[in-house]
Amino acid sequence: MVTNPSAKLPVPKLRPSGRPYILTALITRPKRLVYLSSVLHQDGDPSLNDLTWADRPWLGRQAYSDTKLHDVLLAFAIARRWPSALSNALEPGWGPTRMGGSSATDDLDHAHRTQVWLAVSDDPADHAALAKTLPNKAVYLSSIGAEPNSGLGLITSSHLLEQTLGNLPIAHAFLRAGWFMENHAWDVTTAKSVGRIFSHLYPLDRRFSLVATADIGKTGADVFRQEWTGTRYRRSA
Repeated sequence: MVTNPSAKLPVPKLRPSGRPYILTALITRPKRLVYLSSVLHQDGDPSLNDLTWADRPWLGRQAYSDTKLHDVLLAFAIARRWPSALSNALEPGWGPTRMGGSSATDDLDHAHRTQVWLAVSDDPADHAALAKTLPNKAVYLSSIGAEPNSGLGLITSSHLLEQTLGNLPIAHAFLRAGWFMENHAWDVTTAKSVGRIFSHLYPLDRRFSLVATADIGKTGADVFRQEWTGTRYRRSA
């Protein structure tokens, strides 16, 4: 399982909801788990006080940092509780995405490679050990619209993940999820303060499918319990 959970910034109260823990608890125990963290996890608060930000003013960067630290804590907890599973957290780097900005110093083409290596490595030094843990099937969270080879913007990493992992000799299912409904919580503060709603989607007059993150987790768990061969693409919207 490869997952990239977080609270968004600078979103007003798009509250962390424990989705990575819930998804991990719902699925059949996988042989490998990869949680995408961030360098900002170093600024996270480990106290676990007021996790949903119900009793304090919203600080988007701090909420993001906290959730990325929680990803690391969860990876270590799962590794301890499920010693037969390979559980890892990683920093994907600072890539030139819309969130990272044009001043980012890392190569976007390298962003997905560590998670792919952790999922199934072909490193000769690890090949023998990893062959014993190669899963029979895998379910990945991708994105609606990840099919084209260019012009993908924020979801470029989803396309690269599909290309790279789809060639491995196991059964694959890619969940091409729509735009998260919870993302619209971003719009509340700017709509109230400046009368604007800023969008990460383009073109602005195009209709995009919406989906609740809880439904994505349920769909992923349902698919993971099924048996199939080859590659499947499941739209979750």
